Amino acid sequence: MDQHHRRIAGELRDIVTKAAFDTAQWQVFSDRFCELIPGSKALFLVNDRKASRDMPLVHSGFEDNAIRDFGSYYGRINGWTPFNLSLPLMTSRRTEDHLPSASFRNTEFYADFLSHLPGADAATAIRLLLDGNRSAEFAVHYAARDNERINLVIEPVIQALAPSMGQALSMLRVRLANEHPPACLGVVQAMEDAAFVISASGRVVAANQPGQALADEARLVRIGAGDKLEILDAQGASEVADAIGQTVLRKAFIAGRETIRLQCFGELFSVALYPLAFHLPDDSFRLLAPSQACLLLVIRALASTGAGRAGTLRERFGLTTAEARLALEIAQGVSLPAAASALQISYQTGRSQLKAIFAKLNVRRQAELVALLLPLIGPP
Repeated sequence: MDQHHRRIAGELRDIVTKAAFDTAQWQVFSDRFCELIPGSKALFLVNDRKASRDMPLVHSGFEDNAIRDFGSYYGRINGWTPFNLSLPLMTSRRTEDHLPSASFRNTEFYADFLSHLPGADAATAIRLLLDGNRSAEFAVHYAARDNERINLVIEPVIQALAPSMGQALSMLRVRLANEHPPACLGVVQAMEDAAFVISASGRVVAANQPGQALADEARLVRIGAGDKLEILDAQGASEVADAIGQTVLRKAFIAGRETIRLQCFGELFSVALYPLAFHLPDDSFRLLAPSQACLLLVIRALASTGAGRAGTLRERFGLTTAEARLALEIAQGVSLPAAASALQISYQTGRSQLKAIFAKLNVRRQAELVALLLPLIGPP
């Protein structure tokens, strides 16, 4: 790439850096690209493989009504769609090498649309992002007769810009997802039951106060590494993971729900899953937002013998949930190491909790603890 090309790429790269945080800068980039490379028309678009259509985001050098026609109809019959779908990531390609303009002049797309756009019957394109069935591409159109001449500038410039453009789009996608959470969050926060908004991978996006308390006490769930929601019952974790997979496939809020009953440390819970939709801004760039299937997971504690006994100890002696669980294990004649293992806590954590239990119940030995608790909780 010569000095002239480097100067063009450098100026455009500065605009791309801003575009990672401001979608309006993509239009600035497109306009400036065409000013710096005369004879070019720029089109930044999203391709939906499943729908077999192209959806324009920003453009320069084209009339607005032509882009509207393309988005509403001609994008569906675009003779270059197979070319667009075959584009590799970060490598520019010319339409003339795949399907020369002379080869499809009898098609409806060319006869009714492309032929009315002077200086646009050939293009060089590069795929900047690929996520499942959807991808983002930058295409530069020009007159087919200028193919060789204009690509002496276009190809080295867009190839040099591709890494920066791809990174800017990825950053923009993260911002779109994080700044526009599910519209139901206000309702979630007002719920009395423990509720978590989670991604399809199980990452906690938000939790209401009862949900956070449930996780803090490690009652059935906890929030682990990477903000992943962990179910503290192996069989239950498998059931919930399967239900999440089934719920994600629905991809929209529908009547009905996936409901599971789980038992953990003597307590019985119901777990309900609802699919949610993201509320994104009314902006064409919403098409770039990650297709995060988010779900609402609602946990309700049900009446059970174990829950009643643990609740009795919490209310009468001011024990925490974790301390009440350990006290129940010890009261049933289980040793401290065995109780810690059953509760999935370390021996040192168990010792600390047992000391707190002794202090709150004013006892000094496990035998005294058993004698005090058995009349209250009954035999196992």
